Amino acid sequence: MKTKGRNLQHAKKVALSSLLLALLLGACSSGESKSDKEVVIDTYQSMMEMEKVDSTGTLDVNVEADVQDPMIKPYIQMVNDMEFSVDQRMDMTQNLQEMVVHLSATMSPMTLTLIYQYYKT
Repeated sequence: MKTKGRNLQHAKKVALSSLLLALLLGACSSGESKSDKEVVIDTYQSMMEMEKVDSTGTLDVNVEADVQDPMIKPYIQMVNDMEFSVDQRMDMTQNLQEMVVHLSATMSPMTLTLIYQYYKT
């Protein structure tokens, strides 16, 4: 039973951090006259009241380096071309959590694709 409570707590923390960032960015760009403190308080209250969360995040990396070694350049290019995303769904009312992590990297002629799926009921 302790594990179930800890997983729910972890799910709420992940959801809180994801949604907090999205809401803060949205509030900052909306041009409203709310103070930063009011935005954070409203966001936190919304997070505590949420029942379901669907989110997608991506990471784009751009490494720039003045490297003379031709053996290193393909690795830098692989990192720059890498695709990384996370899809997440949570239903707090049914205590369900799903997360799918996608990672794809290519260094000719090889391609590495990793898909990690986490599902918790």
